[in-house]
Amino acid sequence: LDEERSVEDALAAMAQRGARSAPEPPTAGNAAATAEPQPTARTPAAGSPGTSGACVDCSSGRAQPKFREAFGLSVCYDCQRAGRGEGGRYQVLSKSRAKDEYLLSDRQLDGERGGLRSMRLPNPNDARYGDMRLYLRRQVEELALA
Repeated sequence: LDEERSVEDALAAMAQRGARSAPEPPTAGNAAATAEPQPTARTPAAGSPGTSGACVDCSSGRAQPKFREAFGLSVCYDCQRAGRGEGGRYQVLSKSRAKDEYLLSDRQLDGERGGLRSMRLPNPNDARYGDMRLYLRRQVEELALA
C-alpha cells in the first residue's frame, strides 16, 4: 500500500508539473526542485499510434508531453487521470511490482536493452535512493505474455 501511495503521489506531482502551459527555464535556484521524469528508451517512429500530439482517447490537442516522451502515447491529463485506477488503460507499476507480479527480469524491463519504456521520477521515500521507474501495466502484461 505504501508503494501504491508513493506512485499515486508521484503521478499527482507529475500531473501538476505537466499541467503548466510552459515549463519554467531551469535556474541555479530551482534546478534541483524541478527534477522531471526522464524517458529511458528510444522515441517511437513518426506516425506510430499515439505520437501525433492529440489525445488518443478524446482527440483533444493537449496531450501530456512527459507521458508521450516516457511511454510513446499521446494522452491528455483528464483521460490519463480517468484511466489510471486499478485495471485502467493508463495504470502504472513500479519496477519492483512489475518484476514481482509478472516474473520479469531487469533485462526484459530495461529500455536501453530493447525492453519497455519507462518514466523516471525521483524516489519519494528518500532522495538518496535511486530513481523510481514506472511502467504502463498493459505494456508489462503484453511483454509477460509474449
